[in-house]
Amino acid sequence: MPNLAPGISILGTFNEAGNGISSAEIRSPLRIELVLAIIICMVVLCAGYVSTTDVTPVYVYYLMPVFVVGLWLVYRFQENLLLKKVAEFLRTKQEDERAYA
Repeated sequence: MPNLAPGISILGTFNEAGNGISSAEIRSPLRIELVLAIIICMVVLCAGYVSTTDVTPVYVYYLMPVFVVGLWLVYRFQENLLLKKVAEFLRTKQEDERAYA
């Protein structure tokens, strides 16, 4: 299933600033995996809070927010790497066009 999950994606718009200079606005959309992790974390924490039985160990409640923050950090790291690669590609592409002009 090659198109099941899109992976890391970025969106960008290019604007002409004048005199042959362009500006680019690059951003990444919110990741659905992070939203699902936050929802699961909230459900587990709420279920543990209202539960009368002591089934889940207490340390799980402390690890859930750490898991979400860790997941967010991994995604941020991946997105920043992708943005750097795109910026470098655009920079070299611009230099190539100037060389051939």
